Amino acid sequence: MPCTHEKVGTHKPEWLKIKLHNDPRYAAVAALVRRHDLHTICSSGRCPNISTCWSRGTATFMIGGDVCTRACRFCATKSSASPAPLDPAEPQRIARSVQLMELRHAVITSVDRDDLPDGGAAHWAETVRAIRALNPNTTIELLIPDFSGDTGLLDVVLDAGADIVGHNLETTARLTPTVRDRRASYDTSLQVLRHIAARGAALGRDDLAKSALMVGLGETCDEVLGALDDLAAAGVRRMTIGQYLAALSGGGICPSGSLCPLRGGGGGAGDRSYGERAARPFFLYGGSVGAEGVPTVEYFNRAEGMIEVRDEGVIDYGTAWERQRSFFDDLLGRVTEGPADGARGVLMLCEHPHVYTLGKSGRENNLLVSEAFLRSIGATYYRIDRGGDITYHGYGQLVGYPILDLSTIGGGHGLGLREYIDRLEESVIATIAEWGVEGCRVPHATGVWLPAAGGRPERKICAIGVRASRYVTMHGFALNVTTDLKYFDYIHPCGFRDKGVTSLAAELAGTGCPVPTLAEVKRVYVGHFMRLFGGSR
Repeated sequence: MPCTHEKVGTHKPEWLKIKLHNDPRYAAVAALVRRHDLHTICSSGRCPNISTCWSRGTATFMIGGDVCTRACRFCATKSSASPAPLDPAEPQRIARSVQLMELRHAVITSVDRDDLPDGGAAHWAETVRAIRALNPNTTIELLIPDFSGDTGLLDVVLDAGADIVGHNLETTARLTPTVRDRRASYDTSLQVLRHIAARGAALGRDDLAKSALMVGLGETCDEVLGALDDLAAAGVRRMTIGQYLAALSGGGICPSGSLCPLRGGGGGAGDRSYGERAARPFFLYGGSVGAEGVPTVEYFNRAEGMIEVRDEGVIDYGTAWERQRSFFDDLLGRVTEGPADGARGVLMLCEHPHVYTLGKSGRENNLLVSEAFLRSIGATYYRIDRGGDITYHGYGQLVGYPILDLSTIGGGHGLGLREYIDRLEESVIATIAEWGVEGCRVPHATGVWLPAAGGRPERKICAIGVRASRYVTMHGFALNVTTDLKYFDYIHPCGFRDKGVTSLAAELAGTGCPVPTLAEVKRVYVGHFMRLFGGSR
């Protein structure tokens, strides 16, 4: 694997430039923040990725004050040995902010508080519990300090039950004494992550621990790859790589004035080499953070082929279509030229604002309202080249677009289109079964259905519509999780007039079983998808 360095200039590379977002969800969240005077590190830190994260229902809050007891050289946070006392009202205030912003995913971080006997562990735990109490469907991610390696204090935080617990390794072993505070160490951070991972494993959660590295501080590629190996050995299954921006402008603390360039996943020109290394040992989720802010690329490796799973969050249909088309054209080109260099393709996961799509064989009269009416309810309408008839996509629906080379899947003989659809259906059937919902197939109708029972007709919970060219697929499935089913009233879903539509939330209503979040369903689905599509060639 070649490792090259670029000379740092004064101009940011194209992959690190920010794309402006004109998303109505971002505008709504920004208005709420202003109206209620909410505090997020996104706004106070003037993060350039704020529109991306807020439009996806994600925001980051910093607790414990704004003064840190440590002084890492890469960080601009104020430092003092005697910060102000903790604010006892802060946990409830953060929980209320998450509720008002209607966040799907809340990230909590903090300054180091070495001045406190428990390092702030109890405050952390109280914050997590307060968020959970007011926002039971919001996933909670923590980015915690090292608590000086005290596992008892770590357990205080872990017992609160966050969904993801991160601690950043920050940099390589050689650079740690140079760029981090003297009280932080490479080995202590690995011990912290090892403890988090062990707690997760005890709960059957091998993806609990998360970490991150910065590049652009003078590290070598081999050092970065060595750090990835150390993280994998510690049990970390989620990681991101981010760019230290000061190095790009010629300032900061980068001693060599050079950086190991990122490509690909975060929008850059070179993170694929790191991503592929993350896939090879043991990482389940890995990627990079560039201009798009949140980690959206996950690399999965089974045997010789690699499938990238890209979580695009909330994304309008037109943009998703363009990205899907780009991945399709790229993979088709490589397949046409010969073996696709070990890469099997991409699984795009996303959630769309209200949109109706009509397949190439669909009938226009299955849309029961005018396009003007659709515009009045904030919905868009597309005629597309997949199979099937008309369907609806909207909030609370898990949409997946697998762009795969079917010739590399299926134990050496490849997959035919019918077998591919069967496996897609099976991946959904296995996913909803995790919540006690029994899916089935209906003859001569693709998708996943629930059988007729108790006077209720057969009802579709997941629509599937695909196309393939030279064994390369596109389009995919739409699984209703917490979808507002009233939007199906404006169409004959998939062309059927005698069958119903349902969702996981609708099926679980009245059963006493909690309705899963979209993030929980996504995590379970990816596991089943990889079981069915990630086997050897």
